[in-house]
Amino acid sequence: MLSALLKFKGLANRMEVVGEKGGVLVVNNSMCTNPAAVVASSSGLKRRQRLILGGNRKQLDFTPVGEYLRGTPHFAYLFGPDTDGLNSQLQGSWPSFPSMQDAFHAAVADAEAGDAVVLMPGCASAEPYANFRERGDAFRAMAQEWLS
Repeated sequence: MLSALLKFKGLANRMEVVGEKGGVLVVNNSMCTNPAAVVASSSGLKRRQRLILGGNRKQLDFTPVGEYLRGTPHFAYLFGPDTDGLNSQLQGSWPSFPSMQDAFHAAVADAEAGDAVVLMPGCASAEPYANFRERGDAFRAMAQEWLS
């Protein structure tokens, strides 16, 4: 049983480690689709984080995420159809991007050794992604390209 546990790689889209380059860890947490999941997942990762947040907010309250971020050294990179509304609820002035890919490239460009770049949307998927799996697959592909 111990051998099986040591070989267990985790589940796709759930704090899935995609890889590491130059001391920057890349994690796919596309399954994170609500504000409480953002706080819980982020709290479990003991590195400074560059969180990629966005999608369809589903009228959820992101104020607790803003409070959490203000108490950490983390950064947020927003994407999706309502970055202004998300930024307002986060009570921040986080940078907004037209796509997840643009947010990812900004996050890895800013990242320093020891940081983690994490897709932690906190939202349901929005165009062009039909669901969290599609979004996670797209994130994994862009991360693998950057890692190679």
